[in-house]
Amino acid sequence: MRVAAWSEKPRAAKHKVLGLRGLPLCDLRGDESTTRRVTWTPHTGALTNLTRLSLGIEGTQNLLVIDDNDSEYAAALKVESVMVAANTHTNDALVRAMFKLIEVGIDTYMLVSAKHSNYAVDFDTIGGVKTLVMRDYRSYFMDASTAGFLTFTFTASGSTTHITASERHAYSTSAGSFVPDGSWTSLNVAIDGLSAVLTTQTGTAFTAFSLYLPTLDQDIPFDFNPAQLERVSNDEF
Repeated sequence: MRVAAWSEKPRAAKHKVLGLRGLPLCDLRGDESTTRRVTWTPHTGALTNLTRLSLGIEGTQNLLVIDDNDSEYAAALKVESVMVAANTHTNDALVRAMFKLIEVGIDTYMLVSAKHSNYAVDFDTIGGVKTLVMRDYRSYFMDASTAGFLTFTFTASGSTTHITASERHAYSTSAGSFVPDGSWTSLNVAIDGLSAVLTTQTGTAFTAFSLYLPTLDQDIPFDFNPAQLERVSNDEF
């Protein structure tokens, strides 16, 4: 992790959850450049708190992934073409294509990056279009003036799912926490070129998504507790 000098403007650091020998906790057998063969399996059944998944664009072999090399936001969201068509990918490509749902209200969820657990999906207006981006919502580098996240509802119909940004929560410096944006109006998630955007349109092909099971296991193994210490609750595990 790069440590910002005092003369630099603080910005979101590219954090990783680390395991043994500095390797990502999701896979202790290799680093980000290690490749592996995977199977893309459709997600079936109800979504629940802490579900991990990948978001495919219905009718294509494309996935929605994060781009953590973006210079303006904590990370950008972009369409990765024909990713599902291939079965061999690097660990980094796979974890950038995974998201975790964190339940905020009844059947409404934040979308958090599986690679950067401090980054949640929010939006910014880019070229007059409400475009989905990733924002740091809780690390030391969080920008309190822009920090926020969207919460989503998922409506399944057969093998397709429509996603609606039903609420937005913005950081309040006076409250010291995130509060609902009372002016927010529900908008549907759609694909526009290589970006994910928010729209009032419904029922069109580009607003339908296919959900896939995670290709990496990020659960903490039970035997990581050799001293058999009493476990405590954690809202994200």
